[in-house]
Amino acid sequence: MRNLKSKIEASGSTEIDLKFAKEHQLAPRGSAVLTSSGKLKDVGITAIIQAAPAKRGSRPGSEILGEPTLQSIQNSSANSVRLAETAGHTKIAILFIGGGIFKDRVGQPVEEIAKAVILGALEGSPKMEISFVLLEDENYALFKKVLLGLEQGKTRSNVRVLQGSIIDFGLHGASAIVNAANMEVRFGNGISGVIGRATGEIDAIDKEAAEIVLNFNQQ
Repeated sequence: MRNLKSKIEASGSTEIDLKFAKEHQLAPRGSAVLTSSGKLKDVGITAIIQAAPAKRGSRPGSEILGEPTLQSIQNSSANSVRLAETAGHTKIAILFIGGGIFKDRVGQPVEEIAKAVILGALEGSPKMEISFVLLEDENYALFKKVLLGLEQGKTRSNVRVLQGSIIDFGLHGASAIVNAANMEVRFGNGISGVIGRATGEIDAIDKEAAEIVLNFNQQ
C-alpha cells in the first residue's frame, strides 16, 4: 500500500499516548485511520475512517492509558475530518464517537460527549460538509440540541444532524464515513458491525488498518 503516512492522523495525541500506542501496536488515543470501503464504494461511500478515541478493552473507571476522555473524543473527530479533507473528500458523515461502549467509561454527561464530537468536527475543517448521523431517537435529539446551543443563532450551512443509517448514501451523500471504532482500529459490534458487514471485506479492511498503524508506530 502506498503513502501509508497519509492514512493516519494523530494531531493532539500526547507523547505519552504515542509511546503507549507504539508499545502495544495500537493507533494513538484520539487518532483516526482512513481505509478503503469494500462493497460500499458501489453505492458512493469510498472511504471509511476509523475514529480511535479509546482502547477497546480498558476497564470502566480505570485511570490507565487508553481510557476515553472528552479530549480524545474531540481529537478523533477532528482528525477524522482532517483525513477526509486531505484525501480530497468534500462531504463526511460521522457517528456518535465516544457513545456506545465508551459512554459510561468517559465519566461525563452524555451531552458533553456529543459536544466534544461536534466541536472536534468543526475544528477539523471549516469547509467540509459535515453530517452527524444518528440512528436512535434520543441521540438524534441530543445532537440537534447540542448543535443548536453551539451555534447560538449563527447557523453553519454545511453542518447538519440527520437520523438514519450511516451506510445510507442517499441520506447523507458523503463519500467518507466515520466509524466509531477503537485504538485497535477493528470493526466491532453494533453499528460498527453493520458497517463492517456492509463492506463485505471486514478482515481485509481490519488488516489494512493494522498495516497503517504498524507503519506509523515504526516511524
